[in-house]
Amino acid sequence: MVDLATLTGAIVVALGLGLTGAFITDEGLANRVLGAAEAAGEKMWRMPFHEEYKDGIKSDVADLKHLEPARGRRHRG
Repeated sequence: MVDLATLTGAIVVALGLGLTGAFITDEGLANRVLGAAEAAGEKMWRMPFHEEYKDGIKSDVADLKHLEPARGRRHRG
């Protein structure tokens, strides 16, 4: 799966307006996509996609949920 995010608020907060966030799970594909972006003069940054987040972003109506429900609770004391 490849998700190239430029318009989501979280990517803008994380990377600013000039970078695309790439969520790519396959190493070979990631290298090809990032290489193609660089060759085209596009700014792209590979974002982490950790196993422990997968259950929280599953959705019945979308490919992926935008936010994981426990996101805020996990990082609070």
